[in-house]
Amino acid sequence: MAVRRIELQTEDGYSGTNYTITASAGSNGSISPPGTVTVNSGGSQTFTITPNSGYAVADVLVDGASVGAVTSYTFSNVTANHTISAVFVPWSMTIDIISPTDGASINAKSKLVTGAIANNSNVETGITVNGIATAVVNNTFAVNHVPLIAGQNTITATATDANGRTATKPITVDATIPDNYIKISASPVSGVTPLEVTLTVNGSFSVTNPIITSTGPGTVEQLASDNSDEFKYKMNTEGIYYFTAQTTGPDGNTYQDTIAITVSSLPQVDTLVRTKWALLSTALTNKDVSTALTLLLPASRDSYQTMFSALADQLPVIIGSQTELVFKSVEEEFAFYELKTLEDGSNFSYQVIFARDPSTGLWLIQEF
Repeated sequence: MAVRRIELQTEDGYSGTNYTITASAGSNGSISPPGTVTVNSGGSQTFTITPNSGYAVADVLVDGASVGAVTSYTFSNVTANHTISAVFVPWSMTIDIISPTDGASINAKSKLVTGAIANNSNVETGITVNGIATAVVNNTFAVNHVPLIAGQNTITATATDANGRTATKPITVDATIPDNYIKISASPVSGVTPLEVTLTVNGSFSVTNPIITSTGPGTVEQLASDNSDEFKYKMNTEGIYYFTAQTTGPDGNTYQDTIAITVSSLPQVDTLVRTKWALLSTALTNKDVSTALTLLLPASRDSYQTMFSALADQLPVIIGSQTELVFKSVEEEFAFYELKTLEDGSNFSYQVIFARDPSTGLWLIQEF
């Protein structure tokens, strides 16, 4: 389809130029707005790409070049004609447990479980392993100290994405529970860069001067500690780091345990939670209480449903008073923000807490 440039002549003699952006979508999805859109010179235009149910965005092409499987794209400072097109593929999501392997024999009270996910819908995906939620970094995950019982154990990893779709991977392992063991613990076990953690080691016997080693995607800096039983480290690069403690027991045998520390980037977490807040704000502006409740932690929904129902007619005004959502901190499974509002000419601030849903691993709103 040909694109065209439109010349405008104003009454005062100014000649402005408009440009066109031609948007198209393949089968099994849509792009909005579709067709040819006219944009003022220097203006901007946002397009939303939406796959049909059961499909995902495979790629988006801008002027023939891929910009990835995005669901939104904005042309800024438009000074030429453009094209944008979207391609869709059937949705798929897989999850795999990398360690331990299916059928493994394990001599331990608990086990570190690691794995990977793939979701071609490119939406937030949460992970639980035997009901324990964890963070996902670069499509990989690790869950510490999954409990085991003597004999056969089933370990099930479950992926749940923001669209409510799930995938599972079960494996079976055989466990022998030892009389002697050591356990390495960390506080926190996850967070954002730069992340500082404190490790401790205990066990069925007194542990002194354990050897601690680490592996990971970046440099691990050991920090000073004024407690000989605590070991402090700092990580500046996102990814999953593994710390292993090793010591000799009173029986002369060597014992060891490994813990994973998941380090996310602040922009990644910030984008996820701000998306949830934007969706909540839109739903409440539209008085769509049912959608708004899905963005809250299950434990918070009953009390907020009562509040939203009582304030239904005022919800658009309340949301309209928001002026800024300011990041404060991320502490393990919680993200803290300050919501600034302008009400009747006065400035107010409220705390907003986002939390990882323990049942799915997805970020949701706990309170505001």
